[in-house]
Amino acid sequence: MDQSSYTSLRDAIDWHSVSFGYRTVELFKTAELTQAQQGYSVGPGGVSLVGDEEGDWQESWLVIGDEDLAGDPIFVDLAEEELPVYTARHGEGAWEPLLIAESFIKFFAGLALMREISEGRQNPMELAEKPLSERDVEAMIGLIATQNSKADMEFWRSWLVGE
Repeated sequence: MDQSSYTSLRDAIDWHSVSFGYRTVELFKTAELTQAQQGYSVGPGGVSLVGDEEGDWQESWLVIGDEDLAGDPIFVDLAEEELPVYTARHGEGAWEPLLIAESFIKFFAGLALMREISEGRQNPMELAEKPLSERDVEAMIGLIATQNSKADMEFWRSWLVGE
């Protein structure tokens, strides 16, 4: 799959972020994608930061967004047909991707669920006034996991419980 395939999917979405409690996940607009690669696949002066070794940023990874709590990138792997979605800890020395959705479409579905449950919980004060029960958290994780059996649910769980 190439970047134009991703941009076609992304352009069909008319919203750009989801805020819940302490965290906001932003999806970059397609016009922002080139700039979003700075510090990941492209360094100062346009030098490539891509490598072939384990822990290197890979040529096929495209940063599509981030989460604001830790500033970690959210990226798709263009080498995979389904465009799986990953995150990785920023500033750890080596990139260790964590699969958070088996495809961009499934990631979007997870974000849409988060958007629904975020009504009245978009910041820490609102969440304190209208907290999620443990049962609600587990139900949300279950819904997301149903579509993403291979993905690590820690990304979603930490977002839901405010870690």
